Amino acid sequence: MRFDSAEDMLTTIQQGKDLYNPQLGLYVFLYSEAGSIAVYYIGTERANLLSDECKAGNVKYWSELLGPGGAIYDDPSCEFYDSDGCISNREWCEEYFSLEGWNHK
Repeated sequence: MRFDSAEDMLTTIQQGKDLYNPQLGLYVFLYSEAGSIAVYYIGTERANLLSDECKAGNVKYWSELLGPGGAIYDDPSCEFYDSDGCISNREWCEEYFSLEGWNHK
């Protein structure tokens, strides 16, 4: 899956499409109704285990099986957004949208 821009990637995520990049081990999904995203590092072995757990438990998204440990990137419109030293959801996407290997999960 390729993205034309950071906005394209962010829109895809905010439409409820989780993304995984096995080369980077990054899993990203919509975290809040305000448009914040969560990013987890998930290596290949854990990704395989999560896939198996989803199938066995009739779970649709890996995010339903994850606990603490990810990073949250808030949308500037979110009440929790802190512009001092934190990057936004859009800024995160600007860093990663052009990399190859993104898959819809």
